[in-house]
Amino acid sequence: MIKLLVSYDCGVHYGLDREAEEIKDLQERMIELDNEMLRWVVEDDNGEMLAFCNIHHSIINTMRGLNAGKVENEA
Repeated sequence: MIKLLVSYDCGVHYGLDREAEEIKDLQERMIELDNEMLRWVVEDDNGEMLAFCNIHHSIINTMRGLNAGKVENEA
């Protein structure tokens, strides 16, 4: 069973939105949450993250860019 966890307070707390056997069963809801600009993650029973929201993707890409620039400036 996989869980879709959603935050309504900018990532401070996450609560269970719904569960499914396969991630494809959560796709429509994940898109809805992205359109609402909410943070969400999908986890398996072990707490391993299987997917996450567009906001988290943006944060990770920004951090990668900053880190790449930092390494270039130090060289």
